[in-house]
Amino acid sequence: MAFAGVEDVKRVLRLTDDDPTRDAQLRAALAAVESWAENRQWTFAQRGPQVKSFFDVPEDATLYIGVKDAVVTKVTVFSSPFYESARDLILGSGSPGYELLGNGALALRPSLWIQVFEGAYAARVLRTHSKVDVHYIASGVVPPAVTEGIAYLAAGYWINGPQTLIGLTSEKIGDYSYSTGSGSRPGSSSPAEPSYRERAMWFLADFMPTGHVSVT
Repeated sequence: MAFAGVEDVKRVLRLTDDDPTRDAQLRAALAAVESWAENRQWTFAQRGPQVKSFFDVPEDATLYIGVKDAVVTKVTVFSSPFYESARDLILGSGSPGYELLGNGALALRPSLWIQVFEGAYAARVLRTHSKVDVHYIASGVVPPAVTEGIAYLAAGYWINGPQTLIGLTSEKIGDYSYSTGSGSRPGSSSPAEPSYRERAMWFLADFMPTGHVSVT
């Protein structure tokens, strides 16, 4: 997947001329950053049909695909470890089924059990599915903010080398989110001026998996 182009990198570096030697270096830096990006788990996916599996899922669980542009096509549940027990849930048609919540999330609906005898009642009895397969289609379109962030990372890679990519992460403590990647650009007259790495994380943090940090 192409995340950005060399023209994006030149734009963030404010370069308007063509220099074959320098531009070749920028393409190499961008290739290195995109190779790193290909191995990340972003909150958008490759184009086309995909499937994500969840195990030991409560019948009323909310599942997060982690792909904001996903279009869910089918949800299959396995009530036991045996594959012949699979059944498809139907979107928004009562129970059992599921409801799309947006932002790559869906809520499962618990089954409605009806007891037919004197004093009969209807009740929702929660069970646990051994496995749930969520089938979806992703557009594969790279969000503009990701293109901008990758361009800034490539610019930083061209200036500072591979250390630009070391330790990049997005983390969360309670309701407070933050990302690593602070520092100053080499030669900057102001120590508070953000580096290309830090600017990149301003754009990329929302699309990176967030690790929850426990404070005791």
